[in-house]
Amino acid sequence: MPEDDVPNEFFDVVDEFVHLANKLNEKWPTSRVSSAIMYAAARYNAFNFYAQDPSPGENQEKATDYFCAQYKAMLLENIKALGRPQTLDRMAARRSRRVIRARVAGRHR
Repeated sequence: MPEDDVPNEFFDVVDEFVHLANKLNEKWPTSRVSSAIMYAAARYNAFNFYAQDPSPGENQEKATDYFCAQYKAMLLENIKALGRPQTLDRMAARRSRRVIRARVAGRHR
């Protein structure tokens, strides 16, 4: 899949998770919602790993390194984007999406 060929539906799914997190934040502190999201992502990614990898015992460390590196890169990109005053404009959103598209295109299968 080419780097810029991540379907817009990916971002629709991301937006659904953010919307759910914002709704949960009405009841729970941001720190709790953030921790729950990370735990849920870890649980789902572990399921995804075992469901798709024909040799999970051999590839566990490689997969763990991959997921950790992807999370770190995405987190740093979002921290950087949120720190810029212009992040609310459309151009900044498009730049962020291009970076995310590049990262998603290289995802673990």
